[in-house]
Amino acid sequence: VDAEIPTFSVAVGKADANAGELSRGDYVQVFATYGTDTAGTTVALSPEARIISISEEDDSLAAAGQVVVRLQVPSADERSAIINATVTGRLSLVRVSGAGEVEITPEFRPELDPDTAAGGVATSTTSTSTTTAPDDGSGG
Repeated sequence: VDAEIPTFSVAVGKADANAGELSRGDYVQVFATYGTDTAGTTVALSPEARIISISEEDDSLAAAGQVVVRLQVPSADERSAIINATVTGRLSLVRVSGAGEVEITPEFRPELDPDTAAGGVATSTTSTSTTTAPDDGSGG
């Protein structure tokens, strides 16, 4: 642990924290999702935060489906964004330890397909057409 880098704690749902199977020393990418459905946006907040500690299974929050994760994040801007997201969004931690170079998407915004039927099934608006020669006015 680098004592020069500040640490802080966040509560995250187990499902959003690698099913709670994170360990001290793991590196994670931190994402926040704001909004829901097609109005939602997921934003990368930190490409490589280090886990300093994680709550134990017998902790009362763990019983409620959450884990408390103590993170070490070198960037002040990333720390601020993560802390803000604990209040305004939903955090997700993606474990990247041992994965080598991992690509990160800075922002994801789902797009609503205007042709999507109620019930979430996309419908095709493509119709089959036959190719015809242009009308030359000869009636044939």
